[in-house]
Amino acid sequence: MTPLQISRRMALRMAAGLTIGFSPSLDAPLRGEEETTAQAATSGFALIELFTSEGCNSCPSADQNLARVNLIAQQQKLPIYTLSFHVDYWNYLGWEDPFSDAAFSQRQRIYAQAFNADRVYTPQMIVNGRVEFVGSNQATTDRAIDAGLRSQPITQLKVNVTSQANMAQVTWRGTDLAEHDSLQLALVQKRASRQVDAGENKGRTLSHVNVVRKLQMIQSPAAVGQAKLELPPQVDPADYHLTALVQSRTDQKIRFAAQAEFAAS
Repeated sequence: MTPLQISRRMALRMAAGLTIGFSPSLDAPLRGEEETTAQAATSGFALIELFTSEGCNSCPSADQNLARVNLIAQQQKLPIYTLSFHVDYWNYLGWEDPFSDAAFSQRQRIYAQAFNADRVYTPQMIVNGRVEFVGSNQATTDRAIDAGLRSQPITQLKVNVTSQANMAQVTWRGTDLAEHDSLQLALVQKRASRQVDAGENKGRTLSHVNVVRKLQMIQSPAAVGQAKLELPPQVDPADYHLTALVQSRTDQKIRFAAQAEFAAS
């Protein structure tokens, strides 16, 4: 192994902040030649789905882990996309999570079938539809993301989104989409917080990043297409973005993911 090879490999891990067993400092993003080298070497992507609930007292640490990853991705401009899915099956404990949706609980159950698991739980993190683990485990999170960034996806996807009245207008262009693929369009609220007045987190103010507010599936999408999603009432599109993922309907693996900010209308 030559010194140049060592530098390139370590630069990739350092720039992503994902060295195994190491929690990076978020105060000092890397700069200069090694960061550029690392970004050029990144061929893959990482889509992180966190299944969480405001009614679960073990979930805030996983929410913080997701925020940590999201900040690293922003600082280093890496293809790491985070999604927070709030499930509804803890709502009976006394606090109804305002971001919860039965559809997100069902998405998690579909993943459980794909992983041959006999239960669902929170906080659960899933990376690229390929591995699952407890969402507060930073070291496992970093290893899974590192593997995703080193992958070489065949499928590619570009998306754009604009707002028209109370609708999000989405257009996409993809390559190497398979018949068994679906296109999942997630309308994502970048930041949210709530004062919890009941349940296991009573008295706490919980903060979240990239909360999925709507998820729309298009089965067997064409290579070029468009769709519309309804925006929540009285929102500023600048507080939202769109994350799109190509997902196999047979094994639930994510074949590619992309993200788009709302273009000025």
